[in-house]
Amino acid sequence: MKKLLLTFTLMLLASCEPPTQATIKASSSAASSAMAPSKWPASAFPLKVKVSTDFSDDEKFAIQDMGDAWNDSVNYQETFIDDDGDTAPKSNNLNSYVDSLIGVYKLSSWPSELPQTALAVTQIYGTRKNIGRSSEYIRIDHADILINYDNFDFTTDYSWGYDLQTIVLHEMGHLLGLYHDKSSVNESVMFPTITRSVNNRYPHTRDINNLKSKYGLSGSATSNAFRMPASTKALDTESDNEEEVIIQFEIMADGTEVKKIIKR
Repeated sequence: MKKLLLTFTLMLLASCEPPTQATIKASSSAASSAMAPSKWPASAFPLKVKVSTDFSDDEKFAIQDMGDAWNDSVNYQETFIDDDGDTAPKSNNLNSYVDSLIGVYKLSSWPSELPQTALAVTQIYGTRKNIGRSSEYIRIDHADILINYDNFDFTTDYSWGYDLQTIVLHEMGHLLGLYHDKSSVNESVMFPTITRSVNNRYPHTRDINNLKSKYGLSGSATSNAFRMPASTKALDTESDNEEEVIIQFEIMADGTEVKKIIKR
């Protein structure tokens, strides 16, 4: 199966200024899919998410609570994320995360190929389908969340550091296929700026509507820029019209959002 790597990078912002307009760098035909929507197939739920054993008990409970927050936000019409116990820590070699386990990892040694100012990175592997068509989308096949404990401090009790729950809730939104929402930090947990003063531990109405719309749940909003095609089952058979790409979302320290699309 051809795969694609979709990397969402949440970066440290030194001030509360909103991000500047996105810069998009793309190669060849990948340029046409700058905002192609992404989702898991329904058969993938609930996602069995493991937490690396180097997190403390408080940190592990905080991570589990944020998975439950996404489930609760849709009144459990769908159980998106299910705690699946522990997994061993991994190195800073990004290739080691290409496996069958969906994990949340605590990295005390941050990979050199990732920006050192990234608070966390969500890596999503999938398949880009129906290239160049109005029905183009990304089927998600695998994902991991990496949290940068090498360069930043995180807290679960509102003490010094970045609020771990806020970071994990945001990254789990990416894991479920949500992109950044530039409305405001008070309207969406997917707002691309997170500072030490931000505490978002439950999805906002915009996030809930976007998620419901993406997965066809009742009460879905009708205006969602990232809504999926009504049916993807038949489209998945068009294997001759898919390609392997890497997509990276990077929120830089100066507030600039960069999206890179690279044909592999």
